[in-house]
Amino acid sequence: MASTIVVDKLQATGGVVFTLPTADGSAGHLLKTNGSAVLSFVADTDTGITDLVQDTTPQLGGDLSCNSSQIQWSKGADVASATALVLLTDGNYFDVSGTVTITSFNTTAVGTQIKLHFDAACILTHHASDLILPSGANITTAAGDEAEFIEYASGDYRCTSYTKASGKPVITDFANADINASAGIAVTKVAAMPYDIGFTAGFDGDMVKEDVAVATYGEMVMARACTITGEVAYVDTAPTGATLIMDIMKNGTTIYASTKPLIAISANTHTVGVATTTALASGDRVTFKITQIGSSEPGEGVRFTLKCKTNTNE
Repeated sequence: MASTIVVDKLQATGGVVFTLPTADGSAGHLLKTNGSAVLSFVADTDTGITDLVQDTTPQLGGDLSCNSSQIQWSKGADVASATALVLLTDGNYFDVSGTVTITSFNTTAVGTQIKLHFDAACILTHHASDLILPSGANITTAAGDEAEFIEYASGDYRCTSYTKASGKPVITDFANADINASAGIAVTKVAAMPYDIGFTAGFDGDMVKEDVAVATYGEMVMARACTITGEVAYVDTAPTGATLIMDIMKNGTTIYASTKPLIAISANTHTVGVATTTALASGDRVTFKITQIGSSEPGEGVRFTLKCKTNTNE
């Protein structure tokens, strides 16, 4: 047999006496005290965070898992180039319009990462702290260029990546260089590059050293214009009794004055000659000769390299 206990107040032993409401509340209502021990049903009006977007300072307690989803850049409104570029807070990926030189960005928050897409040519001015750019030099943008920055200190930004729309590097480390798109990555404007010319004497067909003789040991024709900057030589078995003298001839005439390169008695390395002709043109004939050998031991296994640098980029 069902029974009902009817009360209008509740009290724990020795506690406060609470007056109960006389009517039921709606679904989801909670009991609430008015501070004077009177209870009533009220709607749940919790003002806590009900959506992640309401938390403006979220913190992770562990690694963030994407759960097979993506973390995406947020596209903000376009910004006009200005001396102090005004970055908005409606995203972190912005189009930059205009051609005004940019020297700094406004502060957003330290640690903020942004990406800029340039719609026109303007100058990004390098600064040691305000705006740190690759290579420490200014960058002239072009339409389609993109750059990424991080605010590493309040109002101070470092460029962590810069990509040119043309595909060319921001800067090159070699003088007079050009990347030719039609030829792929090809250096077409490099001059003053090393162009060494090597000769040997006193070796048999298996490159086993043997006595040198007074003879011509090498001939070649120049494929490009060069400037002679020096020479180096070495002999495996040193000459004795007399010095071993070498010569370089251009189109049948020695390039040296009275002092030709030589290897002294009992020496393995050479004494530098004094060249009076240092210019070689494309088509010039270059000849290497031994003009004197040791009288007791002629010398064996001579290596001679003429040091040159190119004059043109051909």
